[in-house]
Amino acid sequence: MGFEVWERGIERELMMYTLLKISRADWMVME
Repeated sequence: MGFEVWERGIERELMMYTLLKISRADWMVME
């Protein structure tokens, strides 16, 4: 059970990280 929550947390972190990278790339393109 604890492992499941931990795995979900990592998934969330990965999503946030990718979103950040994508938005940063967009800013680079805009400049």
